Amino acid sequence: ELARTLNESLRSIVSLYTKDLGVRHPSLAIVQVGDDNASNIFIRNKKQIAQEIGISCKIERLQSNVSQDDVYTVLDSLNNDGGIDGIVLQLPVSKHLDSYMLCQRISPLKDVDGLNAANIGSLFWKKGVRTHPFKPCTPVAIMHLLRSYFPTNDIPTMNHRESASTDDDDDAD
Repeated sequence: ELARTLNESLRSIVSLYTKDLGVRHPSLAIVQVGDDNASNIFIRNKKQIAQEIGISCKIERLQSNVSQDDVYTVLDSLNNDGGIDGIVLQLPVSKHLDSYMLCQRISPLKDVDGLNAANIGSLFWKKGVRTHPFKPCTPVAIMHLLRSYFPTNDIPTMNHRESASTDDDDDAD
């Protein structure tokens, strides 16, 4: 129920921008290295949801034996592509690759998962979070889920009850 409600809300927002304001559809690129079965399922689900809410989704599938430099080339191309708004590096990648360095190669402005060190630092120091186009999706999803059970933001914690609201918490818009 929560997922359906959020997806309908996102579909409305995308529709407002694309149909009413004439802005092009947002575009997500997913880079996959290898053919991990779990990753295939995650990618299929991401693509399906993106399409349902009006976001185009491009998948770059690379062989498991691809070199670090070849993945850099793909990421650089996506970073420089004005038609791509967000990039996801589907983890895990092949063991011979340095996933940390690959995440650093994604432009902080296109880093959907927020794994680039600049984005992690901004989130930690609460600088630039409001201007960054993406917030890390897992924590935001968890907060949506908790708020669906605790609509007054009185989310129980281990030792006490505290409000889940913060100055920098303005949902995943």
